[in-house]
Amino acid sequence: MDIFFKEENNFGILSFDNGMILYDMVGVLKEHFEKLIDNINENINIIIDFNKISFIDSSGLGFLVNICKKIREKGNSIILTGLQESVNDIFRLTGVSPYFTILQSIKEAKDFFNKE
Repeated sequence: MDIFFKEENNFGILSFDNGMILYDMVGVLKEHFEKLIDNINENINIIIDFNKISFIDSSGLGFLVNICKKIREKGNSIILTGLQESVNDIFRLTGVSPYFTILQSIKEAKDFFNKE
């Protein structure tokens, strides 16, 4: 799985090429995200696009909760976008949905941040 990050104005948009977020990938993802978090500016709002993610397991959810906590501690905001129905169901059934702001698209996330 490849991870892409681009900055646009005051947004950092993170996306994945495809696949699933599973236990065996969490170590690599954690390393990548921690470097990203260490290097982002305080005024950058983070959007993580899940449009091409078809599944996330419990270790992936734990990783995501931890990363979001670190991003918020640094003073940045985060929104998840593009959750496929199967991934959204996992978030809802595990009870983690309220922990995140989840919107349909990157455009909606940008609009949301611009209203803040």
